[in-house]
Amino acid sequence: MAPPANRYAHSRAILGDELFEKLQNCRVLVVGAGGIGCELIKNMVMTGFGGGSKGLIQVLDLDTIDLSNLNRQFLFQKQHVKRPKAVVSSRWACRYTSRTNELTLVPFQVARETAFKFNPNVNIEALHRNIKDAEYSVDYFKSFDFVMNALDNLGKFDS
Repeated sequence: MAPPANRYAHSRAILGDELFEKLQNCRVLVVGAGGIGCELIKNMVMTGFGGGSKGLIQVLDLDTIDLSNLNRQFLFQKQHVKRPKAVVSSRWACRYTSRTNELTLVPFQVARETAFKFNPNVNIEALHRNIKDAEYSVDYFKSFDFVMNALDNLGKFDS
């Protein structure tokens, strides 16, 4: 496995050292872990987001994986059907750490070794929750550097 400095040589060359460091240490919220969210999470992890000591990718999605998702959401496999999208997509992209308390919602069994090939140092949290809940106020969103809207159907998030 290539060390992180080599793994991200292209990102670092394009962005420069200072901007790449900011990218690794920024806090990103991805709302939705379906078809759009899977692609965002994959691309962010492979680019280096969440890899710094202060960096974080937080994934929030209320939905669970359906068999019909498997043809377009490559992070999910048949054994993941009926499990929370946020948890499974995050497990794909992370190593289990004390910062990921929300991942204890389901047994830890998704292929984390896949993530180590892309970014063994990513800090990622999964929340199997509804974005419409009162706890997700404007102040909550302001705690992030970026908020990515990856919702494909807001109706799924009705209380």
